[in-house]
Amino acid sequence: MRGAAIDAPLTMFMTKQITVGGRQYTIGRIWSGTLQSGQVVRVLPTGEAEQSGKVTTVALIGRDGVVRVDRAFAGNIVCVGGLAIAQGT
Repeated sequence: MRGAAIDAPLTMFMTKQITVGGRQYTIGRIWSGTLQSGQVVRVLPTGEAEQSGKVTTVALIGRDGVVRVDRAFAGNIVCVGGLAIAQGT
Protein backbone atom coordinates (compact mmCIF):
# COMPACT_ATOMS: atom_id res chain seq x y z
CA MET A 1 0.00 0.00 0.00
CA ARG A 2 1.59 3.24 -1.11
CA GLY A 3 2.42 5.64 1.72
CA ALA A 4 1.88 3.10 4.50
CA ALA A 5 4.59 3.35 7.15
CA ILE A 6 5.44 0.19 9.07
CA ASP A 7 7.35 2.19 11.69
CA ALA A 8 4.34 4.45 12.46
CA PRO A 9 1.91 3.80 15.34
CA LEU A 10 -0.52 0.95 14.67
CA THR A 11 -3.78 1.97 13.04
CA MET A 12 -6.16 -0.75 11.89
CA PHE A 13 -9.70 -0.62 10.56
CA MET A 14 -11.63 -3.65 11.77
CA THR A 15 -14.45 -4.61 9.44
CA LYS A 16 -15.89 -7.87 10.70
CA GLN A 17 -15.91 -10.28 13.62
CA ILE A 18 -16.31 -14.01 13.06
CA THR A 19 -16.42 -17.08 15.28
CA VAL A 20 -14.54 -20.20 14.19
CA GLY A 21 -14.41 -23.28 16.39
CA GLY A 22 -15.75 -21.30 19.35
CA ARG A 23 -13.04 -18.64 19.06
CA GLN A 24 -13.64 -15.04 18.04
CA TYR A 25 -11.56 -13.41 15.31
CA THR A 26 -11.53 -9.89 13.92
CA ILE A 27 -10.84 -9.15 10.25
CA GLY A 28 -9.43 -5.83 9.11
CA ARG A 29 -6.77 -3.86 7.27
CA ILE A 30 -3.66 -2.41 8.85
CA TRP A 31 -3.35 1.22 7.68
CA SER A 32 -0.07 1.96 9.47
CA GLY A 33 2.36 0.29 11.81
CA THR A 34 2.99 -3.35 12.64
CA LEU A 35 0.77 -5.87 14.44
CA GLN A 36 2.30 -8.89 16.17
CA SER A 37 1.26 -11.77 18.40
CA GLY A 38 1.44 -10.88 22.08
CA GLN A 39 0.93 -7.17 21.44
CA VAL A 40 -1.52 -5.27 23.65
CA VAL A 41 -3.70 -2.94 21.59
CA ARG A 42 -6.39 -0.33 22.24
CA VAL A 43 -9.70 -0.77 20.47
CA LEU A 44 -12.16 2.05 19.86
CA PRO A 45 -15.53 0.48 18.96
CA THR A 46 -18.06 2.88 17.42
CA GLY A 47 -20.21 4.39 20.16
CA GLU A 48 -18.57 2.33 22.90
CA ALA A 49 -15.91 2.91 25.55
CA GLU A 50 -12.25 2.29 24.71
CA GLN A 51 -11.12 -1.28 25.34
CA SER A 52 -7.79 -3.04 25.30
CA GLY A 53 -6.84 -6.59 24.50
CA LYS A 54 -3.90 -8.86 23.81
CA VAL A 55 -3.43 -10.22 20.31
CA THR A 56 -3.01 -14.00 20.43
CA THR A 57 -3.13 -14.82 16.71
CA VAL A 58 -2.21 -12.93 13.54
CA ALA A 59 -2.98 -14.39 10.13
CA LEU A 60 -2.74 -12.91 6.63
CA ILE A 61 -5.74 -13.21 4.35
CA GLY A 62 -5.12 -13.47 0.64
CA ARG A 63 -6.23 -15.24 -2.50
CA ASP A 64 -4.63 -18.48 -1.32
CA GLY A 65 -6.50 -18.50 2.00
CA VAL A 66 -5.36 -17.75 5.53
CA VAL A 67 -1.72 -18.05 6.60
CA ARG A 68 -0.74 -17.69 10.27
CA VAL A 69 2.23 -15.35 10.87
CA ASP A 70 4.07 -13.78 13.82
CA ARG A 71 3.53 -10.22 12.57
CA ALA A 72 1.82 -8.24 9.83
CA PHE A 73 2.53 -4.81 8.39
CA ALA A 74 0.76 -1.75 7.02
CA GLY A 75 -1.22 -2.67 3.92
CA ASN A 76 -1.99 -6.23 5.00
CA ILE A 77 -5.50 -7.59 5.44
CA VAL A 78 -5.41 -9.71 8.58
CA CYS A 79 -7.39 -12.01 10.81
CA VAL A 80 -6.68 -11.26 14.51
CA GLY A 81 -7.41 -13.57 17.43
CA GLY A 82 -7.62 -12.67 21.10
CA LEU A 83 -9.59 -9.43 20.94
CA ALA A 84 -12.92 -9.96 22.66
CA ILE A 85 -14.63 -6.76 21.55
CA ALA A 86 -17.93 -5.94 23.22
CA GLN A 87 -20.70 -5.32 20.71
CA GLY A 88 -23.24 -2.56 21.23
CA THR A 89 -26.91 -3.50 21.11
